[in-house]
Amino acid sequence: MVKGAYKEFSEVAFPKKADVDKNYEKIIKTHLLNGNYAGIATHDDKIVDKIIQFTQKHYIPKNQFEFQMLYGIRSDSTKAISCTGI
Repeated sequence: MVKGAYKEFSEVAFPKKADVDKNYEKIIKTHLLNGNYAGIATHDDKIVDKIIQFTQKHYIPKNQFEFQMLYGIRSDSTKAISCTGI
């Protein structure tokens, strides 16, 4: 699941970043709670932290999801996630 940044009309997309983030998290959480595998593609540290906390709280196994980031962008975040054992 990829969260990108695009300028779209409000009739077809959430115009506010906060609404986009909230819906993105909702979709991921629903997907995971239903036992599905999730590839979570975002560079948003707050969302990554929330999803990590969510998976721990709900005992979702680490092999049910992964975080995906573009190589070379936000390398600090990539290293931090790798250090958590996820």
